[in-house]
Amino acid sequence: MSSKFSVLHELEHASWATLAAIYGNAHPSIIGLLTKWWVDRDPGVNWVLDGAPSFAAGNRGRADAVFLDASGPAGVLEVEGSYYKETARKIGQYLSSPRKELRGIWFGILVLYTYVAEGQGPHRRFPEVEDPSVLAIAAGLTAKRRGVEIVVVTVDKRFEHGLSGIRATRDYYKGALSRVRGISFVDGSGKERAIYFREAGV
Repeated sequence: MSSKFSVLHELEHASWATLAAIYGNAHPSIIGLLTKWWVDRDPGVNWVLDGAPSFAAGNRGRADAVFLDASGPAGVLEVEGSYYKETARKIGQYLSSPRKELRGIWFGILVLYTYVAEGQGPHRRFPEVEDPSVLAIAAGLTAKRRGVEIVVVTVDKRFEHGLSGIRATRDYYKGALSRVRGISFVDGSGKERAIYFREAGV
């Protein structure tokens, strides 16, 4: 098993501010940002399976990526814009996978974002993505798994009104990055939080 560190704190080195220049569904961009974070953390040693193997035989479920080092699998990444709770539970499937190739995973990163606006007219907005029920799942996954850390990252957007040009063609493009936060779960509780990005005035 690889040597452990605080994933919450190490994620401060990811290039979160890059997301402020990306509009629309940032799903692939977030995956790329975090795979780069992992490889850059120890170049030549750390590597990534982009498009993770299934946690069980067949094709029962696949995460977005698995992070590996010289010792083998270390972490699993999920980035999700819709099915938050189901995706959180999938991380648990990797932590308890029967596949010997996946043994050794000791951390999970769950990034939550949204691209669906709510409300009408001047009240149209993107909802905050932090969901207490998802946090409860993350806490539960670490409660009986000593040494496991799950970091839930929330990517919040501000709905920009009065746009013109190509960004005005769809609500999809009207979200401006406002805040990126992380909360770490270890031994069944959310012990620490971090702010990775915050727009001025937020």
